[in-house]
Amino acid sequence: MNIATFWKIIDDSLEEAEGDIEEQMEFLGEMLEELEPDEIVEFDRIFLEQWVRGFTWDLWAAAFIFGRGCSDEEFLDFIGWLICRGQKVFEQALKNPDSLDGIVSEEDAEDVLTEGFQDIAAQAWVYRTGKTVEDFPQHAIELPQGPAGQPWKEDSEDLKLRCPKLFRRYW
Repeated sequence: MNIATFWKIIDDSLEEAEGDIEEQMEFLGEMLEELEPDEIVEFDRIFLEQWVRGFTWDLWAAAFIFGRGCSDEEFLDFIGWLICRGQKVFEQALKNPDSLDGIVSEEDAEDVLTEGFQDIAAQAWVYRTGKTVEDFPQHAIELPQGPAGQPWKEDSEDLKLRCPKLFRRYW
């Protein structure tokens, strides 16, 4: 498993589901279940590396705007959702969270906080190995103590300044 294969699996699951979040989780799980257990673990490692890249204050601001509030746990879910929107969307959002404007409809904005993407690999591994989720191998990736970048304040104009397009459309 390499990064190109990782993104291909993500993109294929997104295309198969025609963008539907719940269906994508199902398709992604089925695709991972077809892999060898060590490949599933490697997929999860790459997913975690991408997750660490997305753990930023700017992306948290975007998640906060979409959800009209966003807890710590919901932000973790948001990063998983964002990764599963594909490499192009993910990379653009890392550079500019406002690039997410129009990615989801206003009525579906809270879907960006859907939980479950970050657990799919472990569930597929359990299915393939017959072991428990507690046996799923851990990765030697140092998790950040907090989001990267400059913090923002909920009660200020900071959200509007960081993500003006998202703020206008979703807030």
